[in-house]
Amino acid sequence: MREPAAIGQIFGINIYPYGIGVVVSVLLACLLLTWLWKREGQALLGLRFMLYAIPLCLLFARAAYILIRLNFITVDFAEAFVYRFDFGGYALIGGIVGFWLAAWIFARILKLPFVKVVDISSPAALLVLAGVRISELFTTSGIGGYVDNEALQWFPLAVQNTYGEYVAPIFFWEALAALLLCFGLIRWMQTSKRPHGDVALLAMLIFGGTQILLESLRADDLLRFGFVRVSQLFCVGLVLFPIIRWARRGKLSRTVWAVLGLGAVVSVMLLALVEFGLDKSPIENWILYLVMALVISAQISTGILLRRRVAKVSRTNE
Repeated sequence: MREPAAIGQIFGINIYPYGIGVVVSVLLACLLLTWLWKREGQALLGLRFMLYAIPLCLLFARAAYILIRLNFITVDFAEAFVYRFDFGGYALIGGIVGFWLAAWIFARILKLPFVKVVDISSPAALLVLAGVRISELFTTSGIGGYVDNEALQWFPLAVQNTYGEYVAPIFFWEALAALLLCFGLIRWMQTSKRPHGDVALLAMLIFGGTQILLESLRADDLLRFGFVRVSQLFCVGLVLFPIIRWARRGKLSRTVWAVLGLGAVVSVMLLALVEFGLDKSPIENWILYLVMALVISAQISTGILLRRRVAKVSRTNE
């Protein structure tokens, strides 16, 4: 890893290895999306959707970063930072919102079901995310704590930072998680019949869960309110939304609803306490991360079980 350095210019705009990685991931996502829509008999819709998604994702990712770090920007940067996109500064949560908005506008204009559009587009979005994360290899972002054990100082367990110290490459594990989920969803879409929306809901559930843990492991520049990381808070919502959605469709009793509600409150409180306790309590961090992983696993398992119940109810009603 190293400080970002331009490798050339095009029309006066600096070109960075990180930017090349992002562009390549977007191009691959275009190809994937074209193939996915081709299976629906409308291959060109994939390229048309990207014309909506690319600018909106960039715009909202930039806007989210500026809003979250407005005080920092106004003190340390000139006003030009707001409209100089090449200065950097993008937030994942804004990109996700931009993706949803692009899907909604695209669906409205073409008179397609919104849930169908997000289902087909979710694997491509994950592919872009994987490319963005792995491209952080060319920056100083996406790193975790120090790896002092010499036996573990090898990639992908460790990389050297700009000072030659070995640190955890969290960006790699985030990229791997997104890539595995991308291919898993594609395979599921090919081999299983499911209601529209389930692919996107499953993507939200698993991506949100893995991101809560992996974002906690990052030790680089973070967007946060107090000790709460904005991306983690957003990903908690990503996990809870599919659970609530499937619970509403599962025809559950009031008792089950009460148990689910209590479980949701307790799990969120546990995640908050673990995050607060990291490096601030006498409990070893590995124990706290284990608790966090167990809570997240329970949330994901709950969502998957509810989805299976919905599928069972649907088959019974047919």
